[in-house]
Amino acid sequence: DFQKEIAIDISDNDALFVLAKGIGHDSIISTLLKAFASPQVLVFLVHASSEQEQSFISIFKAQGWDLNNFKCVNSDLTAKARSQMYEKGGVFSITSRILVMDLLKEHIPIEKTTGMLILNAHTITDETLEAFAMRLYRQKNKNGFIKAVTEKAEGLTIGFARLEKTLKCLYLTDVKFYPRYEVRIAQQLEEKETELIEINIGMTDKMKDIQLALIEVMDKCIRELAKMHKELNIEEMNVENGYFKHFDAIIKRQLDPIWHTVGLRSKQLMSDLVDLRNLIHYLNSTDCVTFYSYLETILTSQKMNEMGTSWVYFDAANVVFELAKERIVEKSQGKLKLTLEKNPKWDVLNQVLDEIKQETANLDQQRILILTQDSKHCRQLKKLLVDGPNKLLREVIQENENLKSQLRPILDVGLIKEPLEKKRKRELRMPEMNNVDLVKLLVEEPIDYESSVQTEDKEFKIIDEPIIRIQTFSDIKFGSTLNEFMPDFIILMEPHLETIRFIETFNATFKEHSLRIYLFSYEYSAEEQKYLTSVRREKDAFQRLIREKSVMAVGKEQDGKVQLIDDDDLTNVNTRIAGGKVEFEAHKKNIDIEPVTIEVGDYILTPKICVERKSIPDLISSLNTGRLYTQVEAMCRYYDHPIVLIEFDHQKAFSLQSQEFYSSEINSTSVSSKLALLILHFPKLRLIWSSGVYETVEIFMDLKKGQEQPDLNKVLLTGGDSSIENDESTNFLFKDILLTMPGVTIYNVRTILQSVKNLKDLSNKDLKSLKALIGDGPGEKECAYHHKIINDSHRTLKTCTEFKQKVSDTSITRVLNASVHLLEEVNKHDDYKFTYVQGMNVLLAPFIFEFGEAPSLFMFSKFIHIVCPTYVQPQLQGVHASIKLFDEIFKRCDEELYNYLKSKNISSQILAFAPLMTFSACLSPFDEVIKLWDYFMTYGFHLHIISFVCNIVKHREELLATKTPSNLLRANWPTVDASFLIKATSACAMTISGQFMNLLKSHMIDMKVCAEINNEC
Repeated sequence: DFQKEIAIDISDNDALFVLAKGIGHDSIISTLLKAFASPQVLVFLVHASSEQEQSFISIFKAQGWDLNNFKCVNSDLTAKARSQMYEKGGVFSITSRILVMDLLKEHIPIEKTTGMLILNAHTITDETLEAFAMRLYRQKNKNGFIKAVTEKAEGLTIGFARLEKTLKCLYLTDVKFYPRYEVRIAQQLEEKETELIEINIGMTDKMKDIQLALIEVMDKCIRELAKMHKELNIEEMNVENGYFKHFDAIIKRQLDPIWHTVGLRSKQLMSDLVDLRNLIHYLNSTDCVTFYSYLETILTSQKMNEMGTSWVYFDAANVVFELAKERIVEKSQGKLKLTLEKNPKWDVLNQVLDEIKQETANLDQQRILILTQDSKHCRQLKKLLVDGPNKLLREVIQENENLKSQLRPILDVGLIKEPLEKKRKRELRMPEMNNVDLVKLLVEEPIDYESSVQTEDKEFKIIDEPIIRIQTFSDIKFGSTLNEFMPDFIILMEPHLETIRFIETFNATFKEHSLRIYLFSYEYSAEEQKYLTSVRREKDAFQRLIREKSVMAVGKEQDGKVQLIDDDDLTNVNTRIAGGKVEFEAHKKNIDIEPVTIEVGDYILTPKICVERKSIPDLISSLNTGRLYTQVEAMCRYYDHPIVLIEFDHQKAFSLQSQEFYSSEINSTSVSSKLALLILHFPKLRLIWSSGVYETVEIFMDLKKGQEQPDLNKVLLTGGDSSIENDESTNFLFKDILLTMPGVTIYNVRTILQSVKNLKDLSNKDLKSLKALIGDGPGEKECAYHHKIINDSHRTLKTCTEFKQKVSDTSITRVLNASVHLLEEVNKHDDYKFTYVQGMNVLLAPFIFEFGEAPSLFMFSKFIHIVCPTYVQPQLQGVHASIKLFDEIFKRCDEELYNYLKSKNISSQILAFAPLMTFSACLSPFDEVIKLWDYFMTYGFHLHIISFVCNIVKHREELLATKTPSNLLRANWPTVDASFLIKATSACAMTISGQFMNLLKSHMIDMKVCAEINNEC
């Protein structure tokens, strides 16, 4: 038996074993594991998938083997429990990360380890955890074996010298090949002749035309992509490779170094290739309704693509759209006709089952195994055999909401954007039908449905005598279906290389068992071409690897003799990332990795240097969530030299963002802007830019050169409760808040901390006491307005429950203090005299409610400085000018109401001061105020004066009806109806002259205009 012979070869040799697909990989490995399973040995099965683990367990159970000697190790087990398991010996299937961690922390008795068996070796590179684990293992164990196995020969041909690199990182010097045409394998598989009946099925005319059109479009996309990027390997850029999923990954990998320069057109073409490949697969494997449903989802997704860059705008795409519709419904002689074209394989399946039934009528109960692509197709075939094709298709239509959504664009040319001439020509040859007619046809013709079911579906009733099992290809690979079920007939709904090999091996193993195989395949189809290509690719891969082995140079260092590591360099590494690429490369540079659980940072290089390492995706995520701010804050607190190391992928461009995104203006969504703000907030922080893992290690070595080693005990305590040197009962959060306040510095903060208990205690002190704490000079002014801010913060929208629940008084205090401090810096360069004035707390309310502290600080400061600087000057010149302008507009809009209020001694100063000063933010309800501010943000805040006039006029009846209108003038009166005010303000603004509108705009930013208005109006 060639499987046992291969198992013996693997057992006797340390090498990389490359097997052909489907020759019993799991059986061979399970034989090895069974031989290794003993308390006297310790063997680790590395890089096995969960499906493979379950396959081994199924084989062991079927053979009645004791599973106590085979255990799967994952994160559910503690380090202590794992260590105890290792001491008992046996075979352990372990994840690569846990293996690295346990090797680093010496939970594994490395010297006692018998060996390592690595699966899926084609995925291993010098950057993977498996390579790191083999280095750690071979460093301390020179005698244990290392064996690697793969059944994906093609994976070892990707890139330059991939086979040689794989052997090197696994510390192997030999590679052995077992292709299907190897003499031992071929002879044993051919001893028993396989009864294989290949049935080439003809596609329908519509299917052929759709396939040709899809291939034509795919070819155009590939050629255009190759033309745009000369970096792509021309040999791989063809339609045959386009049928495989890995084609997208190959293109992406080749374009990664220049990905930041790849345009939208190229990315669209790559997306189109995925859609086209899926459509070809759906055409060959599914029914007409499911195919059209998928096509419609693509059309919908491209509906908003105004640039017309998708494949749906190609001429050949029109053929696909039209024929896909005609497979479901056609118009014949002016009437609608429901066609529901059946999958041709269904009729052939029915004929084969009938043939089997007739042949086995006088025999014992026969077992039939039907194999298909996935579980979805399994369910569909089951329904087909039970209900018949027409009922099946009817159910598919019903599942798609009676085609209201899936067939909505049945003849909707508007979804397909095309030149006017072509559109007119296509309209001439396309049948006219609207959605209502289609739904009517489907709903109101049940008689035709039932009759068709009664006549045609009778042929598709499930056979009573034989036992039929329907399963997927993966069930054959990772399960024990063939051995348990022992089928007499196997029907493959489509060609699949690995499954055919499995069946071939099964047939050769059970020589006395009679087996017939039916293989369905569409003639001259992409399905057939994909199968033939996979066979050729595997054969070519083995031939290329054999040639590569013959000329391959094997270095002496590959025998596992690793240079011993000095104990001079020590880097403490957070256990969450101790199995990463940096740690692997550092280990190669003779830096010993000591994984410990640390609270602050990722790497402690010296007693003073702490590094937080960020990849680009992690950096963006951390900036968006605020996690990086918290991490930097902790590093700055405990270490003299906090560092954020920003690491790029060495295989991609060394660019944070495309050049067109850089700007001199601060942008709240820009990564560079956020980093700039982070640096400004933490002056101690340093940023280091690394082009990749290799440079990161070099940077670490430079930073550690000539420096002291970190004290492990101090590192473990840093960030924990016991690490805080609390000699002054220091509350770090309180201290940080104090340092953000103007006038508080590192020189007087200690005095303040010793004199006050908390913020409340500080806020209760009078100006004289605060001056004594902070000192004379600049601090006096800061103390004065800080006292005002604290007093005003708790009064901000105090009647609005929603606001108070979401925004704390301390948040308002912090943002106002920081914003005033920022605005005072502006005073040095502008003519304005910014300071804190009463009412700024209410102006801040919409910003901090919607966006939180950090964004609102940026937005509020910009709002004050750019939108309404005259409103927050010490003399409130802009507010007084706005009252004069309000007075003019109010008099013109409703003179009767204006005179009535004036007769009651209610001037515009009394009526409008607070709402105008706060742009109506002091009014209620607050959710309506937010909507009104959205309007101001879009069309200009100068409209707030007109808006408040409209609000007063809206309540004119209420005001005129009372003899004492002053009783209505509460703090939040009048209420805001945003929808009404937006319409009324827009209408009123149309009646105002351009000269007066200019006054409304300019008084908010020009002090001279304010002076003129206040003097003249």
